[in-house]
Amino acid sequence: MVFSFIEMMNGRILIYGLFVFALWSCAAGGIVYIDVLRPSGIVIDSAVKTVSVTARVSRLSAVDLSSNIYPDKPSETEAVSYAAGQFADAFEYFLSASPRFNRVVSIVPVITSDSSLSQLSWDAAAAMLETKRSHALVSVDYFDFHDSFRIFYDPAVYSYQASLWIICRSLWRFYDVKNRTVADEFFLRDTIYSYALGETPTVAVLSLPSIYSLISEACNSAAYHYTQRIAQVWSRETRSYHTKGNYDLRMAGWYAQSGKWDKVVEIWRFNAEKQSSRGRAKAAFNTALAYEVDDRLDDALRLALVSYGIDSSWQTLQYIKLLNNRIVVKDLINKQLYRQ
Repeated sequence: MVFSFIEMMNGRILIYGLFVFALWSCAAGGIVYIDVLRPSGIVIDSAVKTVSVTARVSRLSAVDLSSNIYPDKPSETEAVSYAAGQFADAFEYFLSASPRFNRVVSIVPVITSDSSLSQLSWDAAAAMLETKRSHALVSVDYFDFHDSFRIFYDPAVYSYQASLWIICRSLWRFYDVKNRTVADEFFLRDTIYSYALGETPTVAVLSLPSIYSLISEACNSAAYHYTQRIAQVWSRETRSYHTKGNYDLRMAGWYAQSGKWDKVVEIWRFNAEKQSSRGRAKAAFNTALAYEVDDRLDDALRLALVSYGIDSSWQTLQYIKLLNNRIVVKDLINKQLYRQ
């Protein structure tokens, strides 16, 4: 049995618009998932619409795997080359999912003889972008990996536990080639922690993930965190709604699960006139949720306030706070994307 955890050690990203409805989920009947756009950590010039991504392999690049436990342990050269490719591919994948840039292109990792953390020359950066027709270049200008290993007998589970830490450090730079400025320089430090249990030390060690999967996980983690820094990213969040009531309200819950929100709004608004005061509050609350799914946040807030005016429930109050926060964040994102 293998467990993996990712711990963000540096460069923490401030995340807006998140709220956990643990108690709410118990009180309400239905759950729906919605995609919410998060703001970026910094703002890149809006003129930059296309980006190329790469990673540099220099004399400082290192994958120092001192623990002699990997049956698939690659050579230093193979590991460095693999990591560089994983950085570029993972970052292209995450950045392409953001609405911030129109086009993202991955470039084959750059091999240099540098022995310092110096920036790429502007001529070299421009030459890399010439065939890609990109406005800017994001480069992992430095990276290294180190590991730490421990094995011990855990009497609580009557098994041996093999614990492995992979520490990844990376230096990211955003080159605005047209204006010849480094728009951002950011250092990340991630720790990938895995452990496995086994009846013997050998079984526990062999149950650990392969070194290639751990390197890939570390690269994905770093790429995702840097994407959050420079671009707006989507986050899936959970919302709860009321399902108890007459047949129509239960049918509305089925439509909600099917994503047919136009029918949901029609049923909930119609039933709001026939319900008790508490039933009207629930119908207004559910309609507010439907408006939020449609990104009509002002209408959602208006209906949530109506619901709270009828029945001052804790769940509705928390939802009002969330909607107020989402409206503020949406305005911030619009300013970041220059959509005013």
